[in-house]
Formats: sequence, structure tokens, C-alpha cells
Amino acid sequence: MNTDYPRMLFHRTKDPVTVLSREEEDALGPEWSRRIWQGEPQALEPDPAPIPLEPEPPLFDDPEPEPEPQPEPEPEEVPVPVAPKRRAGRPAAAKPATKKAVRRTSK
Repeated sequence: MNTDYPRMLFHRTKDPVTVLSREEEDALGPEWSRRIWQGEPQALEPDPAPIPLEPEPPLFDDPEPEPEPQPEPEPEEVPVPVAPKRRAGRPAAAKPATKKAVRRTSK
């Protein structure tokens, strides 16, 4: 019994193929491999330094610069009393009923 097949063959640009015999493998050609083709690592080149740009001249002269907008005063915050939060999904704890002491009498 041949345990080499079925086998997956891989191509650089095509989807993997399953072959069932040596003849099918030979028929595909030498471009197909038993190993997954991994591209060669590309050399990492540093990015070139960006060229500094000169500021563009204005299209027309502004005789008066626009005044900067004044920020509006923020209203004073008034603290709001907050009730303590309960745990979600749980009812409020109920106190257990207290038992009164019962006096025992001997017979």
C-alpha cells in the first residue's frame, strides 16, 4: 500500500491541487511542489527622508487678520446628589426575621 498519496501539490500562482498517484504528479509539471512556496524575503529599505515643503504664498493679501473667536464661558456645574447603586441582577437584601427568646420551663 502506498502511503505517499493522496498528496497536496502547490504552485506559486495557482490554488493547491490534490493528486492521487505519481503519474498525476508528473503530469502537472515541474512548476508544482510538495512544499508550500514562500516568497523570498524582500530587502527592507529605509524610507527616504521627506522633502520639506516651503509654505505657499497667500493667493491674495489680507489687510486685516480675522480676530480669533472668544470661547463662550462654561456654565457652572452644580453637583447632583446620587443615590447609591445596587448590584445589577440581585434583589435588595432582606433582613432575616428575628426569633424571640422563649423561656423553657422544666416539667
